[in-house]
Amino acid sequence: FRPYGIGDRIEAGGVVGTIREVNLFYSELDTDDNVRIVFPNGELWGKIVKVPSRNDTERVELRFTRALTDDAGIAIDRIKEIVGHDRRITRVAQIGIDTVNAADFVIVVRIWVRRHEAMQVHFDLNRAIKEDFQRHPPVIEQARAAD
Repeated sequence: FRPYGIGDRIEAGGVVGTIREVNLFYSELDTDDNVRIVFPNGELWGKIVKVPSRNDTERVELRFTRALTDDAGIAIDRIKEIVGHDRRITRVAQIGIDTVNAADFVIVVRIWVRRHEAMQVHFDLNRAIKEDFQRHPPVIEQARAAD
């Protein structure tokens, strides 16, 4: 009668991990840092339990803080190009400016990938976009000079 089973990844009671054992009285899970957590089953009844491992895909969200002097259009176009070349991405949800502050703005990228590849895609895209911005800073002055 449990909404999860052995091997499922769950989040409950502020703990995230993979279920290793389920019996009549308790459930055991291993956290990402390999700590075994024992939940009395009574603690899980009537509580919200997230079971992300039941779905094949996961949304990955990336954020890039850029100086206000950067050309937002060029930065977003560069990100779209890099994201467009990554075959692990199953769907692009949104790419755009999330917030504008006094000295900078934040670009958010929301993409969907296969769950087992999510963290590696996250790391790889962060690195690729960071390196691209280092090689070719999308500053407004460069964009105007090209016109």
